[in-house]
Amino acid sequence: MAVASPSSTASEITCCGKPLESVALMSFPTPDQIKLQNTAMRDSLLALAKNAIVSFQDAVDPDEANNAENALLKQWKQFRVAVNRVDFTLTSPNSLGR
Repeated sequence: MAVASPSSTASEITCCGKPLESVALMSFPTPDQIKLQNTAMRDSLLALAKNAIVSFQDAVDPDEANNAENALLKQWKQFRVAVNRVDFTLTSPNSLGR
């Protein structure tokens, strides 16, 4: 937390015990960086779902899956559909609904 008084100069203001000038400014990702991060997250989630689906499908195909495996296969497929429906091109919560 920055500490300042009305008469403080920039060199007198501290943050975490350090002069404000020595505290690195927070940088925010660019829209392109956000899209890359979003795409990487989507790809990671889809890979996770694919691996789970393949495992459960292997039990379902030869009709050897139990009720729990059938239910999990359905849930993983629903998850994959939900991930595919997310608009990962959005770069800001403010762009929702536009």
